[in-house]
Amino acid sequence: MAIAPASMPPGAPGAQGQPPGTPPIGSSPVTGPTANLGVQAAAVQGVGLLIKLAGEMIPRLGASSPIGMDLAKMITMLGKHVQPGAVSPAAENNQLENLRMKQMTMAPQMAALRAQGGPPGGGAPPGGPPGGAPPMPPQA
Repeated sequence: MAIAPASMPPGAPGAQGQPPGTPPIGSSPVTGPTANLGVQAAAVQGVGLLIKLAGEMIPRLGASSPIGMDLAKMITMLGKHVQPGAVSPAAENNQLENLRMKQMTMAPQMAALRAQGGPPGGGAPPGGPPGGAPPMPPQA
């Protein structure tokens, strides 16, 4: 067993047989924080739900419309990361319930904004987004 010099406290770099200047085990900058796998799994399920909802919107918008084509591209791109059937009905219900709970917790804040005269819809300008869809032609 190597004896540390009296000037070095135990556990200091170079103590206990380590070469001088070596950082203690586990303090290397190479070791970084790791991702939370549970949070990642929940996010993948959320993306699966997003793909499902986008697929339901394509027939409503028209598959040949620009937004319908973009939704189809999005589904193709995200489908590479989420396998079909990756979202169970229970996971889908959990995701939707979480969205409902967030909406319920934000309801008082939204009511306060409306009472102050804030714009409806979370701050969107009344005319819609700039560069949005062209106006609909008049019905004959």
